[in-house]
Amino acid sequence: MIVCLEYSPTGRCFAIGLLFGSIMVVDSATHTVLHTLDVSVSDCAFSPDGTLLAVAFASTFGLWDVATGSELRSISTHHHEANVILFTPDGKHIISASRDKTARVWDVASCTPVHTLSLPGKGISVALSASGTLLAVGCMEGMVALFDVAKGYTPLPTFKAHDISWPAWFRLCFSPVAESAILLTCSRNENKAKVWDLSDPLTATAAPKPVGVLSGHTDCILDVRFSGDGALIATASQDKTVKVWDALTGRELRTLTGHTEAVVSVAFHPTDDDVLVSCGDDGKTIIWTA
Repeated sequence: MIVCLEYSPTGRCFAIGLLFGSIMVVDSATHTVLHTLDVSVSDCAFSPDGTLLAVAFASTFGLWDVATGSELRSISTHHHEANVILFTPDGKHIISASRDKTARVWDVASCTPVHTLSLPGKGISVALSASGTLLAVGCMEGMVALFDVAKGYTPLPTFKAHDISWPAWFRLCFSPVAESAILLTCSRNENKAKVWDLSDPLTATAAPKPVGVLSGHTDCILDVRFSGDGALIATASQDKTVKVWDALTGRELRTLTGHTEAVVSVAFHPTDDDVLVSCGDDGKTIIWTA
């Protein structure tokens, strides 16, 4: 089962992670496998300069050298499974979230935790705004926890993004546009993605409401991503398709068919929005071009 798909920020390669399996690092130009890392995985993330790959599984995460495919170090993280990880924009910290209802901020150089954040549920997705000042953590119960990074990860009001009656797959993603705080969310319980404007969470007097809804899939949405310039959105669905949307209007632009089972992950090339990669439960990785 494919559990993560991430492009290197440079666009030179992308990583595909298999639960209880391995990670393949694939060259974007030749589509050849550069390295196969023999490690189980629940999530992975590239450092901003593309030289490191962080891999989370169980209660640990490891750091791997992308050029050589060698593991540099392994760190024990949470009391329970560390579901997701990401690097901060400066590359100095890694943020992890876990089913133990915490998120933690780690110093990359020393591999020590510098912050432990309480969550309203089991952490399953993390995202940082383009400026790196707003952290969103999605919980399996449908809640989104917000933190003010500039103020030492001060907690902000949480809100419920999806009505989930039991813990479920939940993904979120911020727009990469500078100074934007537009957040996308999707859940295994719904066949639509939601768009949220979190530009002023500090002064909000009520829970945010969606400013847009992407409707068109016939089954639940399992992943959602912005293109590198923030102009496009891609959604991956249990209905075996990928849809591409206009981020400004929410208009559906095209439907990509080719998978024979659920599409679980999707990612745009970071510098070429005409290239999109998707992975499905059919074992296929498809590279789409305009």
